[in-house]
Formats: sequence, structure tokens, C-alpha cells
Amino acid sequence: MLTPTVANRLSFLYAIGNTPATSLTRSVPIGKDVDVLSLGCGDVRNILFTSYVERGLAKRKIDVTCCDYDEKVIARNIFFLTLLLDDPGHVSPSCLWEIYYHLYVDAAAVEQVLKHVKKLLPLLETLGAWKRGLYAKVIRVADQETLDDVRAVCRRIRDGAEQRDTASYARTFKKNLKKTCDTLEAFSGKDGVNMSGVRSAAPLSLNSHNDMIKAFQTYSTHGTVTPHDPGNTVPNPMFASLVSETNVFHYGSDPTLGYHLAVAFAPLSENSPLKMHVEKTEFQTAEAARTQFIEWIAAFRELASRGMMVRFMVADVFACCHTLQHSASTGEPSGNWYRRQWDLKPLRLDGDEYGPAGKGPTAFDVVDSSNLSDHVGALNIIVAASSLLKTEPWATLYTETLLKQEKSQQEAFEKLLCGNIATMLLLLGISPVQYWTNAKCESHVDEVFLTMLVGALNAPQTQIHSRMAWKRDDQLSGTLGARGKLHIDSSALVRILFDIYMRMFSGENFKISVNAALDRSSAYTHFHRGSYASFLKVVKHRVRTDWPAVCSQLLEKISHDRSLALSTNQLQELGIQMHLQDVSTESWLLRESDNLSTGGRFRMWKNIPLAVAVTVIVPRSAVERLYAGENREKSSPTFVGSLRAGPNSPNQWQNMYSDVHIVFGKVKNSPKDENTPIIVEQDDQGWSGSSALIASFVVPTAALQVDPVDARVAICIPPSTQAALLYMGILGMEMTVFETKLSAASSVFVTKLMPGLTGHKSVCSRVNNFTDVVDDAGNGTSNKIMAEVPASESVITTITGHVDILSDKGKKMLQDRIPIELQQRDAFVIDVIFGNNALVCPLRFPIPVSQTGSRLRVARKSGHVEVVAPVASSKDSDVLSNFIYPTRLDGKGFPAALNASHMNLDALPVLDLEKKDQMQWLVTLASLEFSPREKSMRDEADKKSGISENVRVNFKESLLTMFMLTSGLQGGQTGMFAINHPEKGGIHMLIFVSALKLDADCSSVVLDAAVVPMTNQLVASGSMDPFLVIIRTLECGSINVDDAELILWKRVLPALAERCRTWSHRSDCEYKRKGATVPLSLVQGEKFLCSCGNGKLPKNFVSVPEWDTAAPNAVRIAISPTFSVPLVEDVVDPGDMAKGKEQLAAGDRCRSCGSAAAKDGGSLKKCMRCQSVKYCSTECQKKDWKKHRMECSES
Repeated sequence: MLTPTVANRLSFLYAIGNTPATSLTRSVPIGKDVDVLSLGCGDVRNILFTSYVERGLAKRKIDVTCCDYDEKVIARNIFFLTLLLDDPGHVSPSCLWEIYYHLYVDAAAVEQVLKHVKKLLPLLETLGAWKRGLYAKVIRVADQETLDDVRAVCRRIRDGAEQRDTASYARTFKKNLKKTCDTLEAFSGKDGVNMSGVRSAAPLSLNSHNDMIKAFQTYSTHGTVTPHDPGNTVPNPMFASLVSETNVFHYGSDPTLGYHLAVAFAPLSENSPLKMHVEKTEFQTAEAARTQFIEWIAAFRELASRGMMVRFMVADVFACCHTLQHSASTGEPSGNWYRRQWDLKPLRLDGDEYGPAGKGPTAFDVVDSSNLSDHVGALNIIVAASSLLKTEPWATLYTETLLKQEKSQQEAFEKLLCGNIATMLLLLGISPVQYWTNAKCESHVDEVFLTMLVGALNAPQTQIHSRMAWKRDDQLSGTLGARGKLHIDSSALVRILFDIYMRMFSGENFKISVNAALDRSSAYTHFHRGSYASFLKVVKHRVRTDWPAVCSQLLEKISHDRSLALSTNQLQELGIQMHLQDVSTESWLLRESDNLSTGGRFRMWKNIPLAVAVTVIVPRSAVERLYAGENREKSSPTFVGSLRAGPNSPNQWQNMYSDVHIVFGKVKNSPKDENTPIIVEQDDQGWSGSSALIASFVVPTAALQVDPVDARVAICIPPSTQAALLYMGILGMEMTVFETKLSAASSVFVTKLMPGLTGHKSVCSRVNNFTDVVDDAGNGTSNKIMAEVPASESVITTITGHVDILSDKGKKMLQDRIPIELQQRDAFVIDVIFGNNALVCPLRFPIPVSQTGSRLRVARKSGHVEVVAPVASSKDSDVLSNFIYPTRLDGKGFPAALNASHMNLDALPVLDLEKKDQMQWLVTLASLEFSPREKSMRDEADKKSGISENVRVNFKESLLTMFMLTSGLQGGQTGMFAINHPEKGGIHMLIFVSALKLDADCSSVVLDAAVVPMTNQLVASGSMDPFLVIIRTLECGSINVDDAELILWKRVLPALAERCRTWSHRSDCEYKRKGATVPLSLVQGEKFLCSCGNGKLPKNFVSVPEWDTAAPNAVRIAISPTFSVPLVEDVVDPGDMAKGKEQLAAGDRCRSCGSAAAKDGGSLKKCMRCQSVKYCSTECQKKDWKKHRMECSES
């Protein structure tokens, strides 16, 4: 693996997802075929919800590859989906729910499980049998080993179903479930609950927390989502057969959490989708989840009949990604990756599916990594998965993480990436869209509430859940595949890479604080030197520099570092990993190879390689003692390999190796030469067996010849404060688990390769080289981008665009000293303009830059021009002010919304706007669009004209007005809005709202609306005159805008139309015309949207007189509240957060200052208008009025 080896004895069965389902196709335009890679896929909720979202949309091919390291999760999913594919009337939805989710079921459900598993087992004998079977059109298995694992799990389910009536089966299950309860108590205290579950009720989490607690306690107590049915007493073999003493059902599991539970608490209209059949029940969340379950499984059956394919693979994220890369670049089925830790089987893809004629995808439109970033590191996932993205503007890698509170959000993000943000993005060639837009449809409001709720329960949470969408920077910038390498001086790059190295391994720093040393991230880092080497391999293909010099100087700099505890000890591992991953083979490694001896361990070897594998047999007793005792039972020590000088050696040295593979088993032979592989027989009993631990790692061959007889080989626990507290009393100061002589033939084996592999693992083999320069034949120019880093710095703050003028015309202009000026076209492009547009040379940058503060350098004799542009600030650069929901065209003129998730508006729950007393939560949701920084600007604007100098603040103010007036929660109520520029032509567009809907996938709401652009052509035609006369008599909300906001609306609306499109773009679409842009034009009165969507609206879309006259000119759009991004800036005022925690914890408090009593010593006084909030004084009420007026309504 590319993460340290953690020997966890206690593991969890994550059979049920505990986060709400998300659409796997949300970034891909409607109608485009989709290949999805779901990493850490977990249960089937995302597949089912994606099916529901696709219901009723244009037919397309959807191919989803689901990868999870736990074969039990994969087997459960295959079992369940194949059961769904059987006759729909064969098993009732209620029975399906119980089979997949309940820990205890009735006898009929177990009989159904037994019947189906017996049907599956013959099909699981071979890949050929499965492909010939009745489910192969929809369900495929990626490799033979996954099939073998699924078969073994199904046998366990069968055996459990057959033993269902035995007392021992029930007793064992009860004992294992007690382990789950004990673990919950250990992590959360007595009567602990999983408060993170309120995320599933977003955007109504505050309304839900009591119900969520009750639902969690019900499932924890009864094993069912509602109180125990007397008939449900039989252990469900879908769980009971899969858990054990060391593999425990996860303590935070609750079946309802995978569903969108806001519908249980929001007022829905009578005919709304997903409206519960029973609105008032004691268990609202269970009823809401079951209602969705029924709809989702029906949608899956429909989509499966239309050609959906779901593939399954048992592997860890790195084995999956790097093997797919290897298959794509070489056509070979194996990249010599073990499928996962504790497993000796290599991942070898099915040659029929992934060979030259196979249809198994190796490049993807969507790679969803779930929450794996918190477990294996976001940077590692980006390195492994980004090269699997297709060259399309919609191709997206999703990561989810809990951003920990640092001094600033920028610092939190830098910690996540192990480096300066702009610098890392340039080196990786990929960017998170929301970092540059600082805008998103996804709400973080309920994350704020979760923090307040947890804080009120005296368990303060200082993390915000953040989902990031990463895109190739050539696609984000509009370069469309022509991105050139970053030219950089070798010494500057060495400084940058060394800074990244120091951040990556900061947990080893001697000067680390006590608090930091006790933090889990210090003991369980996501990186080892092999991880760093794989990062370097990506960088190698992204930069133009003297790469050999970079690697040599970098290793030299690292070797002289004394601030990291293990830096010099792991220098050899870094060198050999760089060699094996084709980063660089350093001269010292080659020099040592010249002196390799054919004696000792290598006396029978004819060809001695630079790297060999060392395998150590560690006695079971040496391992078991690490987990003895109450404090260590749940511990997870990190293992490293060690080579050190013998005790009698005059020169004492030690080298450590973190890329260790471990498994329980027996070594069956004793290889003597390089052509004889070591044979290890894996003990399938694992922790329940008695076999020794087999640990293997790769070392430089020369390291074994320094002291071939007396040198010591060991498995150790690396030093950390936490490890010392747990293990030093057992292991001593050196923290050695087991050590023996290198020459110990019975316990140490040296082989050419790791056990069971036919080569060293292939890493990042699909990373493509960028070109050195980008030629523009039409302009007669050649462009490149450069980074100039001052000698005292190790971050990139400016990017230099260099354009060589190759045409005779351009050279003459330079010689004639024609004036040159710069003009910024957008955030990524600065035009170099000669004279009066006689020659325009666009310089396209991979990340946003700002012309403000840039420098122009002209070399008239050399024939080139350079622009040194500062990297734009994602928080406050003017050039990014309207980069909110950008839309890019692909090479064929097809538009893709880069930052607005696609949705099926017709499938969303519709809110009942008549029930205003149940809609107050919307005020809070919409008002939290504004970050504290924006609130400050908004307050300043209110003191003056009411219009801010910041266009985003004005845009969000307009959105707030639309949501408040649509819902009727502020002032009047209307669904008609005019975007009006009083000084520039009056009304430029009309917006008509059909409904306000829940968008639970984004934890938010959305306006289902239509826009009528009032173009000069439309106005002149007179076709809408009757309609315009009518609406003058109706209540219409006027949204007054200035120049900047009007332009912003025109830039945003194409994305808002694309995200909810149900129609197809015509062959004559305006976007497909040569030179077309999105929007089509920003000129007043001209068309800015294509006309393909005109009139494509549902029947009876709005109830407005003469609507039939306007509808042919209307385009459906989806308008969401727009929130700032937590990884860019603070999204909520810390003072407001603290105040909210206090109010939740202490009950009645002054809304403004938090005081529990009035200033005069009496009780708090209620707001006379709404009777909901309280104040300690008139002064506090006045101070709070600006905020409270947005939500205050008469009681």
C-alpha cells in the first residue's frame, strides 16, 4: 500500500452506510454516457439513489465499478442487487428491507435468504459460469479472486441460514453484537449516540436530532428500525454469519442514515415525490427511509432493464487505481499489487473484460472516493486516481473529508495537501473547482448545526465535512488537453519538494508540541517514503527541469535534515522506492550495485538486482502480546521493517522500511536463487488462527551485504508519543516486536520479488507527459508557462506566461516597437495585444491569475514576450468575482457545468408553501449563504446605498430575496421576478418559479424555475406583448442589479439551465458554432443562452395568465442558494457558533449576547412580533434586529 502498515486486530464491518446517498452521475451532463469508479463504495445506497435520479431522463449507458476492501460488503451488495433483479413480485419491498438492514428477522425472511444464496452459489463457481448466468447483463465481477471471496461469503450466509434455529448461532451473534455495544461505549461513553447522523436530515437537521437519537437507540437496542416485532427473533445471516470477535459490526450503523430524511420533517405538498404515506408516526425517519427505499429499488430495476452495468471488485483504493492505470497503459491485467493488506492474492483483472477487446472501463467520467481521504489521505487519492479521469470538462474526482479547525481554513487545506495550495495544484495538474469558485450549491449549514449540537453535549467538534470536486486543470481552464509543462529551475523545485516532504512527515518532527504528539494524525500518518515517491512520479511528468539534478539535490538536502526523527533512517527506502517507481535511480545506488557480492545470501544468484524482498516470520506470540490488556485490546500498532548493524559492528546504523506487507500464514519453501519465488500459504483464519505473521518489504540489495551474517532484521513500531505510552512497557526503548539475525535461514528469506508477485508494483503508469510547449499555428506563436521562485521562498506565488513570436508579421511588430498591452479575458487567460488588435496572443494559465500586479517583459531581439502574473486569491480577487458557476464547452461544442451538480427536478420533494409555520428553517439556510466576510460587506452596504461594491454579495442578496419572496417568509409572496437594471434598459430577464423543492443531495433547497431572456430580437418580435401586459398587473419581485451583477447572471444562467436539462442539444445549437462561448454574449440585448431548451417545460409549469405566449421563450433552470467554501474562508462567525452552542446547552438565552437573565435581573423578554426569540434588554434586541428581521414573522 501507499500508506503505513497498521496492524489492526479489531476491524469493523461497515455493512450499512452512515452518510446520506449521493448521485454518482451528478457531474455528467444529461444524455452523456457515464463510466463511474466508486472507491470505498460501501453499501448499495448510492447505486439505488443514482437510479432514482436517472428515472425519466434521457436513456444513456451507465457503467459503475464498485470497489471496496471488504469482501463481505461486496458480497452483500451482489446478493441484494441480484435479488432485486429477480421477479419484482417475488419478494416484497418490506422483506427486502429487512433482509438488507435488520439484524433480526422472521423465519420467512431467512428462508428467502437461503433460497437466493443457493441460487447464487452455482453461478459463483467460475467467472465463466457467472458470465453465462442470468444476472451478467447487469452485474459483473472484475476478477477471479473477488468471485472467490463472494462465493466464500455466500457459503457463510448459507451455513448461517441453515443453522438459524440453533441456540449456539443465536448466542454467538448476541456475543458479537455486545462487542459492538462495548465499542460504542468506549468511543462515545455510556448511553452514547451517533450525532453525526443528523447530516442525513439536512437541511432540517435541527428539527431532527431528537428523532435521530431515538432511531439510533432503537436500532442499537433491537436491531430493527422500529421497536422489535415479536416475530423478528431470528438472527439475520446477512449479518450474523459475517461478524466475529475481531470483525465487529460498526457501532455507528443505522439503516436510515443512508437516506434523505428531511422529508420526515419538512411540509411537502400533497402530490410531492417521496411523500410519506403515513405522515405522523412515532418513527418518522424510519418511515421516510422506507418510502425512499421502495422508490429507489423500483428505479434500479427500471435502469437495469435499460442497460445499466454494475461491476464489483474487492481491493483497496491503491491496488484498484494503479492496476486500472497499468491495464490502460499496457493491456496487462495485473500491476503486481496485493489486493489489500492481510491478503497475499494480487489483483488480476479479468482478461476478457479488461483486455484489448473487453468493455471494462479504465478511464472514468466520475471517480467517487467516498470518505477515504480521512483514512488514507486526500493527496494519496489524488495521486492514485486523477490519471483515471477522462479528458472531458465534466470528468470529476470527488473527495470527502472532515476539515479540522486550524488557524485559518487556508491552513487546514494546506495541511490536507501537504503544501502551499497553488504550488501543489500546479505540480499535480488538477484543481478542486470550489477552491477557485469559492461558491457551491452544497450547504454547510447543517455541518454548523452539527457542531453546535455536539458542542452542547460537551463533546466539541471542530471539523466541517467538506466534499470537493477535482478536475484536470486543462479542462478547468479551457485548455482542452493542450496544457504545457511547468518550466522551473531545478534549485527552486528542490526547495519546493523539500518543503512538501517536511510537511508530509511533520509528525516525525522533534519539536512537535505535546498536544500535536498526542494527536491521532501523528501516530497514524497517511504517508511513508513510497507515498512521497509516487507523488514525485506525478511531478516528474508535470514539470520541465533538470530532473536528475532535482532528485540528487533533494536527497542530499533530506540527508542533511536533522529535524525529523526518521529522516536519515528512511533515506534508503526513499531511494529504492524512487528507483522502483521510475522516478530516479541515484548514483549512490548504482555505485553500491557495482560492489554487490555473490557470497552469503546471494551465492546461488547469477543476476543480482538493485532491490530485493526480505520476508520475516514473526512468531504469533510476539504479535499477540501487543493486544493483551484492556487498554491495548482495540489498539492498532504501525509496523515497519528494520535493518540494523549487529551488536558487535564498529559502525552502528539502522535503516527502516515502512512499505510492509503482512499476512498470517506459513512459508512452504526456502528459495536459494533469484529464480525461485518464495511460497507462502495464507492462513484464512487470520486472527482466529495460530499461524505466524509473515512480513515482507523491499530493500536495496547492498543494504544486506554490509553485515551479511550479524546484521539484525526486525519488525518494529515507529516512535511516537502514543506508541510509547502503549508499547514501551512491553517492547522496551527500541519498540521491537521481533528481531533476528539476517543470516537466520529459518525465519528470514531474501527473494527477488515479494511473495506471490511476478514483478514490482506498477505505480502511476498512466500519468501522461504534458508537452514542453504549446504551439499556436494560427497565431504563429509558441507558448510555455514558467515558475520563477525567489531563492528565499519555497512556494509559487506568480506564474510567467512566455510566448515566442514565430511569424514574420509578429517579429516585425516587435522590431518596429509596436505598443503592447495586456487585457485579461478571464481568470485563466491574459491576452498580449499588439497595437490596435493587429496581433492578439492569448496566454492561457493552468490556474487563475490576476492581471493586477502583473509585469510585462518584452524581448524584441529575442522575439518573445513574457507576462509575470500573480496567482489569484480564491477569496477576494476581482478576476474571480464572476467565476461562480462556470460552463465550459468540450471540443465538439457540448456545454458542461463545472460547478453546478446535475439533478432531476421532477424527482425532488416539493415543499408546501402554505405551511409557513413549518418553513422557518429556510430563513436560516438562506441567510447563511453569506460568509462572515461577506456579512461585513453587506452591513457596510446597508449603511449606504444598499448595493455592495462586491458583486457576489449583491448576487447572494438577490438569491435571498427570491427564496424569501417565493416562500412568503418575508414580506409578500410571489414566484415572478424581473432582473432589472434601471440605468441600462430596464428588465433584462424574467424568472418564473414553479416550485420550491428539497435538494437533499446538496443538503439544501432549489427553485424549479424558468427564465425568459428579454433579448432585443424577442422584444422587437412583439410575440410576448400580451403576456407582458398581463404581468404588469401581477405581483412581481423586482431584482435591481448593476452592470457587474447583470453580467454575473448571464454567466451563471447557462449552468443553471444545463444542470436540470431534460432535452438534448440540437445539431445546430448555437454553442456548436465556430468560436462560440458560454455565455454566447454579454452585450446588452443579445442572446446569452442557446435556444435548444426554449419551451421545453413540464405541462402547467406555472399558473400565470397568457403563459402559453411566454413559454416558447422560456428555459427551465434550477436556482440554489450559493454558499462560500469552507476550505477558502470561514463560513460562519466563530462568535455566532459559540453563542449557538451555549443556547442549545443552556436553553433560554438572550439571542444577542447569550445572557440567561435580563439586564434588570428579571426574566428574558420575548420578541413581541414572533414570540420565538428572547432578549435581555432593548439594546440587545436592537443590535440583533438586522439578523432577526430575516426570520421574524408574526406568531
